[in-house]
Amino acid sequence: MTESQMSSPDSAREVERTKSYRLPLLHKFKSKRSYSHPTPVSDRRTSSTSPPFLHPAPDSAIEAEFHDIYRAIIVHVQKFYSTDPVEKTASHAIVVNATIGLSVPWPQTLSLLGDSATRQGALAMCIGSTVLSRSLLLKLGVSYSPGSTLLPPEIVECFQTFSTGLGPVMIGPDEPHQVNFALLSSWKRISATLMQSAYVKDAFSHFDSRTVNIERALNDLNPLLSIYVVPGVASSDDARLSDLRNIFRIGATFAFTLFGQPSFWKFDWLDEKGFKKRQYDGEGVGLEGMGWDVDGLWHSAILGSRQKPSELVIWPSLLRVMDWEGSHGIEIEGEAHVLGKKRYLNEFP
Repeated sequence: MTESQMSSPDSAREVERTKSYRLPLLHKFKSKRSYSHPTPVSDRRTSSTSPPFLHPAPDSAIEAEFHDIYRAIIVHVQKFYSTDPVEKTASHAIVVNATIGLSVPWPQTLSLLGDSATRQGALAMCIGSTVLSRSLLLKLGVSYSPGSTLLPPEIVECFQTFSTGLGPVMIGPDEPHQVNFALLSSWKRISATLMQSAYVKDAFSHFDSRTVNIERALNDLNPLLSIYVVPGVASSDDARLSDLRNIFRIGATFAFTLFGQPSFWKFDWLDEKGFKKRQYDGEGVGLEGMGWDVDGLWHSAILGSRQKPSELVIWPSLLRVMDWEGSHGIEIEGEAHVLGKKRYLNEFP
């Protein structure tokens, strides 16, 4: 086509006709594409404000996981530890390292371990305490260090930044709220959802960051346990240590389950007498005073008395002490917020 032909009126009219024919087709195509799979308004609103959290585990499932730890401890103790007299006595340091989180005075613990009738129950108490004392994000005012928790250490590191310069995060009813617990609850659920692949589906692989802390916990506990090993097992200790390591893995799995729930939790090691004493004094969850430590545990040594086997709790109950909104309106004694049954020394196994 020559330059004169391209600029002729006929050519211009042809171009306009072509454009006018194509525009309706293009508009029709775009309209079909835009509305072929419409997104409901409610779906758009839900996706923008409600992240796809994991569903909270029912209380029955949490209670079953909690009980599984105790059952694994009982089987371990009965299989690997003797009630016969032993030549060696545990030192103060060994007992203290193995009873972190307990209110039982170390001389009483040593006495219980020396008695064939109470030894296995006392060992179960020490193992349970070592596992559970490392299983919560909040420890009544004390934030765990990344090197001691059974949770993924990066969770604790991140959590600690929420209260930098503010002091420890408290969950007592009379404590000032340094953090927004409703937001903290959402953060827990989001983190647990995103970490499912690493810490649930592929748990305890070579890349699992909890492995180092499990070995540290095992090393804190084993110096005490090794004193009471059944003769003949000590020469081939791999099976015992492997079984003990598995208990810590069960505990770490349970810790991650609790972390992923919207609520906040506490282990209740108090015997019934101590529980009534705390109610009488009007003590709140995790408050100090009148013989209570920062974990809300009554020190019988302060009273100059020892707990009887029927009073000594070797496995606690699990308490829901705060809901997902950060409300403290939960009565500890309410059965709906108490999971699991306390076990006393005289009830072992």
